[in-house]
Amino acid sequence: MKPDKRWRPDVVKFWREIHQRYDLTRDAEEILRVGCISLNVYLMAADAVHDVGIIFTADSGQVKRNPAVAVMKDSGANFLRAMTLLGIDVDTPDKKGPGRPTRRV
Repeated sequence: MKPDKRWRPDVVKFWREIHQRYDLTRDAEEILRVGCISLNVYLMAADAVHDVGIIFTADSGQVKRNPAVAVMKDSGANFLRAMTLLGIDVDTPDKKGPGRPTRRV
């Protein structure tokens, strides 16, 4: 299985890191694929929110919530669910990629 050509470079990097660290079954690869799709959508929605903002003023003058916020929420939850199903803890951006964090004593 190869990463989708439409995915953002950071999503492809994440997909490759998971494949390097873990020997995935076919079912796990499908879960990872769905998770990467969700991550890709999340990042696109985050860009839209960054560009427009959480709220915007419509042509009618009415203040509305950016629909990309709901897309971020849903796709982010889908990504985290896929990673949970795979048993993978996703590190925060300041860490060095996916994996289980070390325990602090």
